[in-house]
Amino acid sequence: MSLDQLSCKVLGDLQMHTTLTTRDACLELAIEHEAELMLADSECARGMGESFMDLLLSGAPAPLMGELYLFIGQQLLGRVYDGNPMGPSYAQLTRAARRFVDASAAAQVAGLGNDNDREAA
Repeated sequence: MSLDQLSCKVLGDLQMHTTLTTRDACLELAIEHEAELMLADSECARGMGESFMDLLLSGAPAPLMGELYLFIGQQLLGRVYDGNPMGPSYAQLTRAARRFVDASAAAQVAGLGNDNDREAA
């Protein structure tokens, strides 16, 4: 079917759909770019993190909070153990997390030693 056989209404609808799709795509790209800029700025990211936590703590469903606690705990302990710098703002948290990881590992090693002693007896 050629374009000259299409009605003006169909062509108008096609143009409007194409314009809206292009506008939506541009808006989506602009939002994604702005989000990247906001998260790259440490002060802005800190403020966004605080606002996000306030939002979650003010009434997020229990399953979502469970996921949050697991994620934060795993990420924090992994980051501290890998020696990734967290900056002076988080020095107390870094020390506490490292002590926890070391104590947990020591308890696991001691438990393994006890298991070997029981097997030998």
